[in-house]
Amino acid sequence: MMKFNAILISILLSACGAGDTPHSKTHDYLSGGRQLYVTSSDWGGYCVYELLSSGETTLITIKGALSADQLGESLSYMSYGMQAISSAAPTAAIIYVAVRALRQTTKAYQQFPDDLPIAAARKLLRVGINGVLLIGTAFVLNGIYRIVKGKLEGESGGAIAAQFFFGWMPANFLVEDMQRRGRLETLASQYELASLSERKLNRIVRRLNQKTPAYPDACPQT
Repeated sequence: MMKFNAILISILLSACGAGDTPHSKTHDYLSGGRQLYVTSSDWGGYCVYELLSSGETTLITIKGALSADQLGESLSYMSYGMQAISSAAPTAAIIYVAVRALRQTTKAYQQFPDDLPIAAARKLLRVGINGVLLIGTAFVLNGIYRIVKGKLEGESGGAIAAQFFFGWMPANFLVEDMQRRGRLETLASQYELASLSERKLNRIVRRLNQKTPAYPDACPQT
């Protein structure tokens, strides 16, 4: 998957001056009176803070500043590894059906080059129908997994729908990349506002806390 560090870093730098303290005009991820926003560190990387409705500000990335990739991972729908694993079933089903159909068709026309018997035609039809059913089942199971994953994560309906309809390779990687990029742009923007479920916000905060920072001890307390 192509890295997008340079793009994200330029976005973050344009939205947050180096060493900036939190400011009231920032509108980022909002849920239940809690708000997340990002500032750049003097020593590199990016720090994430949480602002409560009471006015209290706390540092989320207490271990240090994170890279753009680490921020993207924290805001992800699922990891790229899970994207590959979950979409492997539809891909494998398509390859299997295509190879089997090609073999059966070649065999049938080699045996009957001039006139294909009805029995052989019916066999090929069954191969095609079974193949469609197999592929359809693989896609449905993959989609159901993404719905369950999104519900557990507290994702929005739009994000779940995008993952459901485009959860096959290579479209799934492009969708995941676009979702991460869009969320990072929102997190860094002073003018955009994105509402999140409390569950999703809690999971983002937990992921941010668990990251081993690319720049240890680089985030100032407020």
